[in-house]
Amino acid sequence: MLEDPIKIGPIVLAPFNLPLKRRLQTLGALYYSFMTFFFPFINMFLCFYLLFFKSYWWVLGLYSIFYIYDFKTPRNGGRPSHFVQRSIIHKWFADYFPIKLIKTADLPPDQNYLLGYHPHGVISIGAISTFGTAAVGVFEKFAGLKIRVATLWGNFIVPLRREFLLAYGLIDCSRESLEHVLSSEEKGNAVVLAIGGAEEAIEAHPGGLEVLTLQRRKGFIKVALRSGAHLVPVFGFGENELFTQLENPEGSRIRSVQKFVKKLTGVTPMLFYGRGVFNYSFGYLPYRVPLNIVVGRPIPVEKVEEPTDEQIDELHARYVEALTELFESNKEKYGVIKDAELIVS
Repeated sequence: MLEDPIKIGPIVLAPFNLPLKRRLQTLGALYYSFMTFFFPFINMFLCFYLLFFKSYWWVLGLYSIFYIYDFKTPRNGGRPSHFVQRSIIHKWFADYFPIKLIKTADLPPDQNYLLGYHPHGVISIGAISTFGTAAVGVFEKFAGLKIRVATLWGNFIVPLRREFLLAYGLIDCSRESLEHVLSSEEKGNAVVLAIGGAEEAIEAHPGGLEVLTLQRRKGFIKVALRSGAHLVPVFGFGENELFTQLENPEGSRIRSVQKFVKKLTGVTPMLFYGRGVFNYSFGYLPYRVPLNIVVGRPIPVEKVEEPTDEQIDELHARYVEALTELFESNKEKYGVIKDAELIVS
């Protein structure tokens, strides 16, 4: 029998007698948080250390040759490692929430697919864990598909960490990269793209209000038309509940700084917190909130070499309609109140 959590002032500590299974799940979450938030800085420090303070500069030199040679791999389909994707630690991480993958229709491998993931959340945990690893059975449920998860090119700049991302099947989210994969004559390719991006991430607040940045996002529609890839809406119920983001309403100083930095660097700084390893009150681990990733039905797309604005708008409207229907038909099953609406801005 579990002990009750220990409360010391505003801090709630985890019980001491947690079972091994729970501890392994927390280890999985700690691993993910470390690789996401701290590993890039350790990479940069290590490179600097080897270059200036140790006689191992030649190791960095050899890696630099490989880095230059391999520079375009994130735009040329990536380099996923099935060994890495099937590691047991990803299963521990998925069970931490837990994450479940709900399939509503088949995706036959005789087509290519562009899956739009919504909402982006703070760091799209559902997208990466579900489609970048084997933790919840994606390779069995969608057998025959070669799945990639698209992210910003800047994530591949940091040495060593880029190899970690490539091993998870991540690729660059540029049009060039997406079309390279989706225009392939060899079918069965699928790319998962968190369409809302950084603009949607700053709207990721717990509480059931799902605000999507989608109305002006039509580049993915053009990619689908040019490649003939079928569109598939995906909704991650619970994605916005994983962290508490500092309040940043329109007009606030925090929102102004976020917009300024994004305009300057292309990256939006996120101010958020979750829980800790040994406490439930504060830290950088996500909350233990169920994540239900629902994959909708594919929207057939005919290939058009040079789509018109009318064709793009028509397919975009069909996609928004399909996504809204997916949300409405599943929201009550996965913890969203009946009256909740999807806000598409």
